[in-house]
Formats: sequence, C-alpha cells, structure tokens
Amino acid sequence: MRKESSRNHDIYVKRTRFGMTYKAIGEEYNVSRQCIHTIVKRLTEKGYEKVLSNKKPEFMSDLVLSKRLVTFLKRKDYYNLPIDDFLSTVTKKELSTCSNLSIKSLIELVEALSFKGKKIKFLKDFVENWKQHYTYV
Repeated sequence: MRKESSRNHDIYVKRTRFGMTYKAIGEEYNVSRQCIHTIVKRLTEKGYEKVLSNKKPEFMSDLVLSKRLVTFLKRKDYYNLPIDDFLSTVTKKELSTCSNLSIKSLIELVEALSFKGKKIKFLKDFVENWKQHYTYV
C-alpha cells in the first residue's frame, strides 16, 4: 500500500479513533462531508487500520495530537524532532511557562507518548504534581 498523505491519515484517525463527525472534520480541512466520507471509506476498504496498528511513531509529527499541542510543538521547533530527542530536550520549566498549554493538553501528551514507558516518567510526575495544585482538572 502506498504511503497515505498526512492529511488523509489525520482525517482517517480523527474519524475512526476519535469519532469526530464528517462535518467537523470537513470544516477543519475546508472540504465537504462527502469528501471526508470518501477518504475514510477508501482507506477502510484498503485495510488502513492494519497499517496503523503496525506503525510505531518515530517523530513527534507522527503522533495524533490536538491542534493546541501541535501549535505548541511547532512554535518550540519540536514538531519534526524524533520522539526520543523531544523527551531529552523538553524541560518542566518550559512546559509550565507556556501560557496556552493546559493540564488537559499535558495529559493528552502523556497518553500519546505512553508507549515510551519509563522514558516519560518525568512528564507523568510533572502532570501529577500539577494536578494536585488544581482542583478543576
């Protein structure tokens, strides 16, 4: 199977993994609901789910993240880094001083990187400490 475009991959994941509606995805990519439906249907018929289940993300850009996290990663020049480089580069101070990065976003990041096991322990600890200071999480 040929490599799918990043856009089609994101559309497929948003529909199948996150359950977003065709309309919501279409508005995000400025295409019709029918176009989204066609992309998802085509990839489903090709067995794209098997490709996804076998693929381990190597770069931060391979992770399926919210727009807020993607924006943060791009602004800090982390988006195209290998995941291991990101984990060795990012600091707690940098995460805590980013004005638009919420605890919810950090939890999402921890979940997306959970396959890294012990390498994200510092990130998990940081999130847990932050949760203790905020009661509305």
